[in-house]
Amino acid sequence: MPYRRFVLGICTAAVACVMAACACHGTRGADDYASPYVVGLSTGGGFSGMHTGAVIDARGVVTRWEGLYGKKDAVRPAGRLHTDELRALTSLIDSAGIFDLRLADTGNMTTTLTIERGERVYTWSWPGTESDPDTVPAPLRPLVERLRSTLAAHTQQN
Repeated sequence: MPYRRFVLGICTAAVACVMAACACHGTRGADDYASPYVVGLSTGGGFSGMHTGAVIDARGVVTRWEGLYGKKDAVRPAGRLHTDELRALTSLIDSAGIFDLRLADTGNMTTTLTIERGERVYTWSWPGTESDPDTVPAPLRPLVERLRSTLAAHTQQN
């Protein structure tokens, strides 16, 4: 009888440890929801040629990067969006009506928005930085503002 209690106690502790280890180590996660999109926003150019950006994958995992001339030299994980954030972003992309928009302008500093859906990659670029809302083309403004605020809030939490 004591042996069974001991084994039951060990098994219970093992299950608790496994469940705790699978809980994303305390980070907020997107659960089982997956967006059909991978979204990237970057800015760069100028004299240095330095670019910085962030990518949100289909599961809400955020990766930040920087590098010369748009090459992703330094890549670092930046956490994960909450399910509600990822769903709201997906809904905004779905309703934005931007997939037929053609925009490939550049400047001394250039901002690029990239959305991947399956095998298709959509890219829009415009002169200026993503932190200056006046430079963002009107059809993209709500989406870029949402991306900026989501990434900024997410960065402050990490």
